[in-house]
Amino acid sequence: MAKRISVSISDELHNKLEVARKLFPGKIQSSKICQEALNKALEEIEAYSKYRDAGIEDGKRNWEKLPNQTVHIICEGMVQYPLLKLEEERQILIKDIGNDLYMHGEKNFFFKRIENFIDDEEVLHSWVNNDKRTMQAVHYYTEGLYLGIAEIDI
Repeated sequence: MAKRISVSISDELHNKLEVARKLFPGKIQSSKICQEALNKALEEIEAYSKYRDAGIEDGKRNWEKLPNQTVHIICEGMVQYPLLKLEEERQILIKDIGNDLYMHGEKNFFFKRIENFIDDEEVLHSWVNNDKRTMQAVHYYTEGLYLGIAEIDI
């Protein structure tokens, strides 16, 4: 059975919707559009959770296998951005960790895991179905890796 929810939209979006409805009478199904958008957003949240959780677990269990350079970046990040309150700071740190793993992490556990994500050999969620999403999944995993290691007293 379908459930009803209310969706608020800006005046500008409402005007665009009205124009579209006039151009294509009976063809614009706003309920279906909202359902699809909501489903898409929820799928990404599920994927984020799966990849991030995988990173957290790997970080907790396998942090000793990280290259020294990567551990240094992570520890430095913990000092520089202890709470990672600002999204911008968090994104910079996660990118640095991911880049370092990829540049210096040849043949290590994390590099192989990321390589498997990129090569689609390991897909944790069906949301990951193109290169852009694959790289986003790697980002989510790397964020989890940082968070998992941050929970350990290194």
